[in-house]
Amino acid sequence: MAPAGEKRSFAQDFFFELMRDSQRVRAVYLAERERWIRSLEISGKEEILFELEMLLRGIDRFFNLRNLFGEIQPPQDRDWREELKATRDAVHRSVHLSRKLIEQRQEQALLFRSFVEGSLADDRARARLGAELREQRTPEESLFLLRSGLVAHQGILDHLLRLDAAPQTLFLDVGRALQHELFVSRYFCPPSALEFRAEYDRIGSVLLLEGLRLLDDEKKRKAFALGLLAAFRSLRSLRYVPAAPVPHTRRVLVILALVRSELHALIGYLESDLPRLSATPAGVGNAASAGRAAAQRIREVIGEVPPILSQPLTDRAQLDLQRDKLVEATKEAVGILANALDPALGKYALFEDDRVPRRGLPVAAPLGPRAVRPLPRSPRGLVGPPRREHRHPHAAPARRLPPLRRHPRPRAGDGRQAQRVAEDSHRRAGIPGVACQGAQGEVERGRSL
Repeated sequence: MAPAGEKRSFAQDFFFELMRDSQRVRAVYLAERERWIRSLEISGKEEILFELEMLLRGIDRFFNLRNLFGEIQPPQDRDWREELKATRDAVHRSVHLSRKLIEQRQEQALLFRSFVEGSLADDRARARLGAELREQRTPEESLFLLRSGLVAHQGILDHLLRLDAAPQTLFLDVGRALQHELFVSRYFCPPSALEFRAEYDRIGSVLLLEGLRLLDDEKKRKAFALGLLAAFRSLRSLRYVPAAPVPHTRRVLVILALVRSELHALIGYLESDLPRLSATPAGVGNAASAGRAAAQRIREVIGEVPPILSQPLTDRAQLDLQRDKLVEATKEAVGILANALDPALGKYALFEDDRVPRRGLPVAAPLGPRAVRPLPRSPRGLVGPPRREHRHPHAAPARRLPPLRRHPRPRAGDGRQAQRVAEDSHRRAGIPGVACQGAQGEVERGRSL
């Protein structure tokens, strides 16, 4: 096994280069955004940023009808108000998340500048202030500008939802306006299916990272890492479709449409790009067969699960079934790719022990029951002469119990007091169960006082 420092250096250097290659011409802005994120003193900032950009990607993909209906053409007289409600919910959540990522001092400065811009009577001065903000010189300005546009679209959607019906053309026009708002953002333009972000995209398995590190072929390592990053990002997105009894929000339709779109892109990558990027003068090795097998498994499940809106949604079980099927197929694809890296790896080794505690970490023992012992009603038993030592076979470990004391404020009751015993797992493990069960009325530590 390699030293921990060497593993960390490999992961940092390798994934930094990999994600920079996937970001193409926007790498300069994204590097500045990464420095800005690191400087924020906000709890959970990476998860907030992931959910925000997941919803922005979902809004973009939600208006591609193939992600909603597959190859089926929706009826022309369909009412699209429910889909507009899902869009409105995703926009509202995005506004809320974007507000969390701007520190209070910077937020106040941006709000004041926006207020001044709207209050100026001179159009030249107002245009000059607006142009400065639209330049998006910092990530804060870019995020504030994006949020202002989303708030405006949210207000428009609120009024459109008051209509008696929403035709397909209205739905698509709303989508075009929102997509324009997203793609003019310099720092928060939604990434494509195989474009990754260093702030939150991860391969969530130490075993897989070790398998990638041990690969000698750099091209093959990058090719497999891209496919695994895409798969783990889809799994992470599906966590935002909650299981029962947590109720579904309307925006789960946006998330499921996004995952379906990105899994289609992953299929194309596994079938064509993975063998091509892994090719060497000696051939492609097992990359082609592993890519085809993983892609085939995802394609089979997407074929089994109907598109989100191809059938009327009458029960939440329909969405739960889609989530579970997509999760299972993605995990199986990851297992196939992992097995190509290391024959000892597979779906079972990577995912089936998710609920088993990791080896080497302490496991918190459950708190034991409260032992209830009767207190003598008369103080004579506590102040009398000491008696001979109790010879019960389990008395010795029971004497290690903490002394029983009354509550400092007397209360009415039957004279019984609850005492939590053996909070320490080591002490509790050393006491036989019979001694704990027989502690009621048999051992009175106070007699020895």
